[in-house]
Amino acid sequence: MSVQKLIEFQLQTSGPSATFLMSGSKCLVRQGEFLQVVNLQQKQVEAKIPMNKYIGQPSSLVDDVYYEVNKNTLTSTNVETKETETVQVSNNLNATAFVNYNRLIFMISNGQLLALYLDTKELVPIGDFVPATNMFQYSENEMASYFNNKLHIFNTESHELKTKEQYLSEGFTFRANNDFVQLSTQIFKYDEIIYEPSATLEKAIPFLNANLIAFTGFSGLFELLQGDIFDELSQFCACLRFQRSSNIVIEQEQAAPQSKMVNICMQYFASIKAEIANGKTETEAIQPYKNDLIQMLTILGLGAQVVQETEGKQDSQAEIQQLILAQKDQEIKELQKDKNELQNKLRTCEDQLNQKGKTNDSNVESQLQNTIRQKDAEIAQLQRKISELNSKVANATSYAENTVKTQERSQPVVQKPVEAPVSQAPVIQIQKKTTIENPAPTQSTVPTGRPMTLAEKVAMFSKK
Repeated sequence: MSVQKLIEFQLQTSGPSATFLMSGSKCLVRQGEFLQVVNLQQKQVEAKIPMNKYIGQPSSLVDDVYYEVNKNTLTSTNVETKETETVQVSNNLNATAFVNYNRLIFMISNGQLLALYLDTKELVPIGDFVPATNMFQYSENEMASYFNNKLHIFNTESHELKTKEQYLSEGFTFRANNDFVQLSTQIFKYDEIIYEPSATLEKAIPFLNANLIAFTGFSGLFELLQGDIFDELSQFCACLRFQRSSNIVIEQEQAAPQSKMVNICMQYFASIKAEIANGKTETEAIQPYKNDLIQMLTILGLGAQVVQETEGKQDSQAEIQQLILAQKDQEIKELQKDKNELQNKLRTCEDQLNQKGKTNDSNVESQLQNTIRQKDAEIAQLQRKISELNSKVANATSYAENTVKTQERSQPVVQKPVEAPVSQAPVIQIQKKTTIENPAPTQSTVPTGRPMTLAEKVAMFSKK
């Protein structure tokens, strides 16, 4: 079981870290008070983006955008432009452990397993877990944590929680088949030491890609390794099936602003459109999302009829949005009607005052003017909502089209998802990003006649 060190160099930061391999022979290291873009070939830092001190917060890198959860907010930072956006995703989030899957982050918060969708900023509960400070994938539909000297295993589809007598040391953990690989003062498989790093890996979040693993030690020492064991780990944890807790999430969505539910509906319709493009019939594509959509659209005042009417139509997303916009237009018309009636009353009041010469008695007139101003404000607010909805339509449509194009390009091998009963929330299957350049097979050997992978590039220039 040979492991080869490809690159090692020292950064000027220290403490807990998260490391990500990027395209173009670069990597991203979050450590201390900086987000650092590192050129692997030149072994130097190209850019340092100031941030709050990193203490192990949930984080992920998607298409050169770095995401980080801080308490109740999600911050996204474009690595190229340095632009940053922060949005609130919860009122009571206390993340103690996480695992990221490209566009999804799984977290433990207050003893509950949660999933955060980075595209829509939607935070949904999966089920009750344990208040652990570590978490790793145990199988294709299980998450595990080592807590109180026992291994707690949570089924992400059935939501069953079981315990197992199993000793594990502190440190970041991977599992492949029946083997546990952990990172601490060494990288070891059970009692067999695979590799001894030059610096302690305490609170170091590594990055796994094919047969490569990258990590940054507590002292700021970056290392990139290559080995067959890492390829085995990559393939084992490349896919996870899960089902969210429908009862809890609907309660949260009922209390959430309507705009958030509109976002969720748009995400569902983008997924439906992508599944139709991949060959499913319209009815098959909408079925897993039907119950959730009916409940949310009922809350929005649109009712279940919308979902039933749009079955069998590929442009269902646009139709739903048009119905929402029509409802907002109707609200504006009603407010405008109220405003016109108030203006008529105001003119009548002014005429009466002029006829009687009571120019100083303006209490009634003032009250009507205040009411009209209030109606104007309500109309303006609704108009802003319509503008936001129009923008969301454009974004959702663009996202759906890009999703279809990406899937057509990559054509990944996807396992058949478990069919969810009509009364349950949809079963969702996700895949980790297994390449950091052009899509390629997950195996360590790939056919010739295609662009070099990062592993091959690194292997080439590390020999120089």
